[in-house]
Amino acid sequence: NQMKVSQVLQAINEGQFSDAELRQINNVLVARLKAARSVKAAVAKASLEVGMTVKVNHPQLAGRTFELVEMRRTKASVRPKGDMFGGYNVPLSLVEQA
Repeated sequence: NQMKVSQVLQAINEGQFSDAELRQINNVLVARLKAARSVKAAVAKASLEVGMTVKVNHPQLAGRTFELVEMRRTKASVRPKGDMFGGYNVPLSLVEQA
């Protein structure tokens, strides 16, 4: 007996849960989102190397190529090809090989 998303949202909106229950629901949702994000970051890290030419999957940086300068736990530093300075710190999940 699986509830549909609309049914869950309706139950939440109608106040059928206590504050403690709402916090519990929130904790479960946040944990699922964080797990999915960390898997994406791990996959990105495994396929990327410093010095590589990459693209950033974001509207502001669309159509530009960058050099991958550094990878940290969740972010990557990229800088436009050929530039000595400047660049961006972006989430690893948005970085892909060019």
